[in-house]
Order: sequence, then C-alpha cells, then structure tokens
Amino acid sequence: MTNDVLTAIKKPTSDEQHGGCLENQMSVFLDEICHEKELSEKHGYSNCCSQSGEARHQCLLAHKKTASASVLPFSFPEAAESCKAYKENREMFMNRTLIKMSQKFPKANFTEIEKLVLDVAHIHEECCLGNAMECLQDGEKIMSYICSQQDILSSKIAECCKLPTLELGYCIIHAENDDKPEGLSPSLDGVLGDRNYGQLSSEEKIMFMARFLYEYSRSHTKFAVSVILRVAKTYQEIMEKCSQSENSAVCQNNGEKELQKHIQESQALAKQSCALHQKLGDYYFQKVFLIAYTRKIPQLTSAELIDLTRKMVSIASTCCQLSEENWSACGEAAADLFIGHLCLRHEANPLNPGIGHCCNSSYSNRRPCITSLVMDESYVPPPFSADKFTLNKDLCQAQGQALQTMKQELLINLVKQKPDMTEEQHEAVTADFSGFLEKCCQDQEQEDCFAKEVCVKHFTPQSLVMEYPAVKNANNMLQV
Repeated sequence: MTNDVLTAIKKPTSDEQHGGCLENQMSVFLDEICHEKELSEKHGYSNCCSQSGEARHQCLLAHKKTASASVLPFSFPEAAESCKAYKENREMFMNRTLIKMSQKFPKANFTEIEKLVLDVAHIHEECCLGNAMECLQDGEKIMSYICSQQDILSSKIAECCKLPTLELGYCIIHAENDDKPEGLSPSLDGVLGDRNYGQLSSEEKIMFMARFLYEYSRSHTKFAVSVILRVAKTYQEIMEKCSQSENSAVCQNNGEKELQKHIQESQALAKQSCALHQKLGDYYFQKVFLIAYTRKIPQLTSAELIDLTRKMVSIASTCCQLSEENWSACGEAAADLFIGHLCLRHEANPLNPGIGHCCNSSYSNRRPCITSLVMDESYVPPPFSADKFTLNKDLCQAQGQALQTMKQELLINLVKQKPDMTEEQHEAVTADFSGFLEKCCQDQEQEDCFAKEVCVKHFTPQSLVMEYPAVKNANNMLQV
C-alpha cells in the first residue's frame, strides 16, 4: 500500500495542478485505503469508502478515533517519547542524532552527516505533527538518498537497500556501524587540533561542539550515546573554564583526564552488573534491585517495582551475552529507555524529590543521577498493617512465577515498612521466613500455622525493628 501511494504521488504535475498537490496526495492516500476492500470490510469502514471528498476523509478519521483495541492504529516511525523529546529539547535531539549518525557512518565527512541530521529533524517535524503524507515521503526520500550514497556512507547497508520501503528504514537504523577509517586519533588533540575556544562567537562555539561530537563519535563507535554526551558536556565546561586561564593549553590537557571518568564509571558499572548477574541468576539479581529501587522510589506500587526490575533483568540477560566491549553501550541505551518511562511516570504523578531532580537534570546525566540515589529521605513509612504480611496456604500451592511474585510483594512491603533495614537484618528475615514457610507447608493445619508463625511472631512492628540480629547463613541470603 505504501509503495502504491508513493508511486502515485510522485507522478509529475503541471503548474496548474501544483496548487492542489496536497489535496491530490490526500485523495490518493484515501483511495488506496479504500482500494483494499478486504481491510475495509474486516475493520468496518467500508461505509466511509462509499462517500467522497471531505466526507470520506472525516468518516475515516471518525472511525479511527473509535477503532477497537484490536485494530492497530497508524503509527509514525518514531515513538511518542521521541516526539516529546524533539519538541521539548530540539538541541539535545539534534546532538543525539549527530552522535548516532557519526557512529553509524564514520567514513562520511562532517557536511554529509550534518545534512542527514537536518533531514532526520525535518522528518520529525512532519511525523510528530501528524502529517502522514509528508512523513511517508520524507522518510522514503532520506532512505533512498542513503542507499544512493553507500560508497561514501557505509558498506554495511547493501542488503538493507534491497528491501521494500517499509522494511528499509528499520534495517538501516539497526544495521551494524560501519568500520572506522584508518588514521582516526583517539586523542582530543588529534580530533580538534588548535582550540582557541575563548575567541569564538556563540555560533562558532555551537559549531565547534558539533564538530567535537562528530569527531569523537566516529572515533568511538562503541560508546553509548549518553556517555558521549556526558563527555561533551564536561569538555565544554573545561573549555569555558580554561579560556579564562593564563595557560589554556595546560589547563585543557589537565582537564581532559576528567573526561575519562565518565567512560570508566559506565564501564565499571556494566562490568559489576554483568558479574552480579552471572553469579546470582535472573531471580536473585532481580531481588537485589527490588530492595535498592524500593528504597529509592517507595512511592511506586509493587506491580510497578516488579515490572521495573524485570526490565533490569532483561537488560542484563541481553547485554551481558555480548562481548565485554559492548556491555556499556548496550546497558546505557537500554537503561535510557526505562529511565525515560520512569521520568514520564514522575511527570504524570510526582514520585519524590530525588527522582524529580534526576529527571529534570541534563538528559545525559539522568542515569548516573538515579544510580547514585540510595534512599528517599523524604519518605515516611505507613503505619504498620498486619494485612500486608498476612500469609496463607496459597503460598504452599503457588509455583513458578506466581510464587516468585508473592515473595517479591512481601519483600517490597517489608522494605517499604522498614527502608533502613541493614543487609544483615534482611538476611535474618529471609532465613526465618524460609524456615516457617517450610514448617507451615508441611503442617496439616496450614492456615493456623501461618497465623501463629507469621502474623503474631514475625511481622509485628517490634520484630521488624528489633528482632533480627545478623546471621551468617549465606545460602539463605536470597531466598525471598
């Protein structure tokens, strides 16, 4: 259908016809929708197709608004979050696109990359405004251009360029980055040469940093976009500071050591996470993050916390299968997505000051900011409620995912009730829980056993605070 529409709207028109071009394109688009009779009958809009002109257009629009959930809506190439990011911070969007293009096409010169970035920005203008025809046309144009310039752009997209229009874009976006050209310098001296930053105008500084992103990204094609943005932000701060120094060259060289800290922090975190995942496995790895993120964001529901930490497990399971040099980039990119959703959640219904600060800080620093959070200091635990810790024989009958979820909900309630419990206290509660769970599930009167062991003895306010000393049974540490 898309190919038919694009072919039709490319037909040359005379000057007299040109004024009504947009109307003609929409008519072609609607004709093509109605031409697919099986679809119109299946989805119930055949009555619209019996109409003409604006009446047909409005009928189809009305049908779209009332379409059942089973009918997939028309979707533009970029998700809602991407459009939101573009509208709210166009400069950051352009910088991210510049980094991605420079990494994917490291052999292309700066002018070529600049053209592609501007083209992508224009596509977002059209797609995010809901201009379906322009969105389709512009997307098809940029992909056709990229395929026509394979010699200077990339050797990795030849197979993509043989695909139909609808598959072409996805293939190119997810294609492997091209090989770096020989002779690229990893040092900033080799990247930018002489740097009289203090003498540049505001516009020249913008172009200077754009060239920095281009050169640094094509020299480091395996770095995460967010890491390069952190490096660039620090580098710009160093250049501003050193432009006021009597010996700017020495100042810049000393400051460049600071840039390595961003890279080292990201790589160290990825290495630590993958080692922990390998040691603990999915379920126990999730438990570690359940405790940590319940402390960071106790305002989230149990379902939200379980879903969030499952995403973290999925990230580790996926990224840690790659070679070690790719751990950081994979993890940062995936974390950026779930942090984006978390910040949207905070925007809709504020969580706590710490999350608000991280979400409102610079885009590139959101992940390190949230990583550094330990506990929400503003959080006041709710009054103790025995209902949250009342267990029954369902625990004995539950298996697999259902049993894990029940245990995870108990753990979350425990952390929310006593967020400052030490690791030793958690170990003690876990060991005790494992003991009475085994005991009660073997008892003929399971309900009575749980009532005595759990509600009365173990999960009272006093026991949560005082009862559990440190225990050394490491085998029981992660059973809940």
